[in-house]
Amino acid sequence: MIICTRNPREVYFSRVLSALAAQSQTPSEWELVVVDNGSTPAIAERGFTLPSNGRVVIEREAGLTPARLRGIAEATGDLLVFVDDDNVLAPDYLDRAVGVSDEFPKIGVWGGRLLPEFETEPDDWLKPYLKNLALIDFDRDRWTNQRDFSIFPPGAGMCVRRKIAEDYVLRLASDPLRRGLDRIGTQLGSGGDTDLVIQAIDTGWGIGQFTRLSLTHLIPRERLTLDYHKRLAEGISRSAGQLSAAHGTTRPDILRNRLRGWISVLRSRGRARVITAAATRGWLRGLKVGWELRARESK
Repeated sequence: MIICTRNPREVYFSRVLSALAAQSQTPSEWELVVVDNGSTPAIAERGFTLPSNGRVVIEREAGLTPARLRGIAEATGDLLVFVDDDNVLAPDYLDRAVGVSDEFPKIGVWGGRLLPEFETEPDDWLKPYLKNLALIDFDRDRWTNQRDFSIFPPGAGMCVRRKIAEDYVLRLASDPLRRGLDRIGTQLGSGGDTDLVIQAIDTGWGIGQFTRLSLTHLIPRERLTLDYHKRLAEGISRSAGQLSAAHGTTRPDILRNRLRGWISVLRSRGRARVITAAATRGWLRGLKVGWELRARESK
């Protein structure tokens, strides 16, 4: 179990740790690595009660990707489970994750249902954009070995076989474009989990989503504002643009179709236009950054 965190909300993080301590697996069957990525004060100084099998390590390079890479290096198990600092796992999450691992040996990355607990009820206008908060629900198991983004498990609660994680570490060591996909400080990029899933598929593994796995994603009120969702849409789309450049998926037909869809929304007014404009701007900037980095590498 790996948790990457930076200045977590204390009430939420305490609930996350309590849920881990209540797992049906005994502490001797799993370990917890908390990667503190620049919290002030440090996680170890805040008085959190970790499970008996938990420890805190420091990663000084800012960003979710460096923190994940540090967590992979520190963890010792054959199955790695990534948990965010606002994810409350169901008590049987780890048991069921191991069950999927045993039952589906050709699936390398998988996840489950991410159900919300809102601090305040979101306004109606926001509901079409709540998927950007890594909320996902489904009523049947799904898996594939193709790039079907509807089946990509998000980083919250993601289960990854060690072989895939170690290969991911090696590939990112010399690839600054892929190392810069995810969140850094207050920036809201989120492409690292997608990058890992694509790598698993490209190296012959399957991916999946399973109803037997579920967690509660705690959503504070500040993530339910127009300003936050504008920044979130821009960050997610910027990462998507960089991902397209990193994995060579910027075909002309994809570019045309994506831009046509955004142009149709940009003709509207109100909040939808604001969020779509931010997403369009982020994606184009991400493509530009990605192409420039790849061009420099080819020289």
